[in-house]
Amino acid sequence: MAKLKACPFCGGPGVYRRANASWVKHPNWTAGCEHGHATSPDMESKKEAADWWNRRPKRRSATADMQRDAVLEEAATMAEHATINVSMHWDGPDDPPGRRAIDHRDVIAAAIRAMKVSPV
Repeated sequence: MAKLKACPFCGGPGVYRRANASWVKHPNWTAGCEHGHATSPDMESKKEAADWWNRRPKRRSATADMQRDAVLEEAATMAEHATINVSMHWDGPDDPPGRRAIDHRDVIAAAIRAMKVSPV
């Protein structure tokens, strides 16, 4: 029998349980938190339940985060210096008549930097 990993929410031990529904011809197994924070779906065997419960998302490496941040920083710098069309907005009723240009480059660069894993 596979050893169950601890609960990813509370750190409590993982346990097996029988799914004892009266309409199930062959009782199924679940694996989950001893305290009920999470559980696997009903599985036909303990092994299937353990495989499902013990699956965890792979963590990205610090190098991958640094590479991603470098690409995002390059994109933000390109946005700041790009030649783009600016939006023309109509002034409000209290403003002098005419249009004003709004340059969105800084806003775009800030949005790109906000996606970085590490602080700017």
